[in-house]
Amino acid sequence: MLVPELLADPAAFQSMSSTHLSLLREHEFDTLEARLTDMARSQASFPDGEPHLAAAMYALGEPSSRKQGGWLAQIKSVLTNRVDDDAWEFALDDINLWRDAKPSSLLATTALSRACVGHGYQLRGGDWAHTVPEKDWPTIMSRFRRGYDALRTVESRGAAFAPWGCAMLTAIKLNGLQTGQWYAVFERMVAAHPNYWPLFTNGADFHMERWSGSDHDLVEYSMRAVELSNSHSGNAAAARIFAWILSTYVDTALDDARALPWDIVKSGFGHWYRQHPHPSVLSYGLLASRVVEDKISARNLLRLTAGAPH
Repeated sequence: MLVPELLADPAAFQSMSSTHLSLLREHEFDTLEARLTDMARSQASFPDGEPHLAAAMYALGEPSSRKQGGWLAQIKSVLTNRVDDDAWEFALDDINLWRDAKPSSLLATTALSRACVGHGYQLRGGDWAHTVPEKDWPTIMSRFRRGYDALRTVESRGAAFAPWGCAMLTAIKLNGLQTGQWYAVFERMVAAHPNYWPLFTNGADFHMERWSGSDHDLVEYSMRAVELSNSHSGNAAAARIFAWILSTYVDTALDDARALPWDIVKSGFGHWYRQHPHPSVLSYGLLASRVVEDKISARNLLRLTAGAPH
């Protein structure tokens, strides 16, 4: 999944997300499909390389804010970090109308999967599995399975659409399917979409200890990501993964980030910046250098950051 904080311009990300969400809510399905198709074709991106398509798709599988029950329910959702089920159902209603209007739509099916999986993930939570109440697991798994089954209906065309790959990787993992199946999809999608960075950061999450992975699994996955994308972007995949861990988990996963080979990560920030010379890339490199206590790299990046155009 994509984390807005990792973007060079969070405001632009939010604007793009809300624009396409509005098209969905207003049932402007032809316009929505045309815009998303154009983004997929053009591969346009933000200054740091994050694809516009990821921002547009990000909101389409999220719960609607129009059925939250007024200000009291909104306060409750903030305090409990939960959204009422009817908000998810409202979002699913819109997506199902989209699918009804365009039954063969790869875009609508991907959005449906994200909504089903997101609905299940919210009930599960991001904590360790043993903390989830036993009574919730059947509902959680039925939602995860629905998301996976939806993607399977368009699998023959899925490789053409990078967000389908992200959704499928998430669905495979959450449904407890085989690691070999996960890597087969990952390698196929990266070969087809080497510029679509959410494919790489998506996989990092599921190789961390909190998802029954380990430092070894995370390192092995990250090095495979570098290998698959090296001819296109050097070691940038390792830097992206390191930055994503810091952005997503802040100070609760520093040991996970530190497990990655620093020499490869450090060179990756250089490769990332050469392709996308934006100050946000230097800022993440600087933060990463401080996390691993590489004072020399931090000092050099500080100089670059001070002189970088804004």
